[in-house]
Amino acid sequence: MKQLIVTADDFGHTSDINRAVIRAHGEGILTAASLMVNEPHAPEAVALAKETPTLAVGLHLALSLSWPTLPGPEIPDLVGEDGRLPTSATRAGLRFYFSGRARQQLEREVRAQIEKFLSTGLPLDHVNGHQHLHMHPSVFAILVGCIAAYKIPAIRLVRDSLGRSLRRGGGRLAYKLSHAFFFSRLNRACRKALGQTPCRVADRVFGLFEDGRMTRENLTSVIVDLPEGTSEIYSHPSISPGPDPARLPHLEFEALIDPAIRELVRSSAVELTSYSRLGLRT
Repeated sequence: MKQLIVTADDFGHTSDINRAVIRAHGEGILTAASLMVNEPHAPEAVALAKETPTLAVGLHLALSLSWPTLPGPEIPDLVGEDGRLPTSATRAGLRFYFSGRARQQLEREVRAQIEKFLSTGLPLDHVNGHQHLHMHPSVFAILVGCIAAYKIPAIRLVRDSLGRSLRRGGGRLAYKLSHAFFFSRLNRACRKALGQTPCRVADRVFGLFEDGRMTRENLTSVIVDLPEGTSEIYSHPSISPGPDPARLPHLEFEALIDPAIRELVRSSAVELTSYSRLGLRT
């Protein structure tokens, strides 16, 4: 059996993203969205999600390139003078790893974001992270400690297929090789850290090598080669192009609502689902 979770990240970041999420769920193959609770349009996203109960919504834990939940003076080692979290995931990760004070503040911020999500009243479908920082060893250790307390049902563990992406082409070889090396090790470490917890994970998670470029062609490539078991595909759809020319959110949105993609899912006997409907364990 092939089960597929199709997730939109950055829900709540802009109104254009919010509208893309709702349309891609209603008109296309999208089954879930990951909410950034501190972004300007998060309240709108929550209201839209409550009007769309079939959309599974999880927490997109943001520890970089976003605003924190806690006031800056409470987490001075995590934020800059402007009160924002670091723009660089690498810089944030180094700070978490080498600073005990930062890790103490990090745990408070992680818990605050989870609690802010739960305060919306939306059922928590999953947890993942902006720029995948949730898989950083310091962050993941905190999340594992939160599973029982907050009843976290599922966590995204990135595990893409380098071979498929290389066969597809598209350049960015150094990026793909470095990320394959790095995230394969993180994935193994995270699965080991989960141990016997009841937290669900997918067998495969696709999107790492097409980050910002899950276009019609790339989405088709993933679905055609979809392995048996449970997979997740994530993308960042928006109804507008966005400020970064290297990223194609409007084309990602068009791919999700493409009738040919819907027919490919149907003809490939792929069951669309969400983490909350899975019975998986690690």
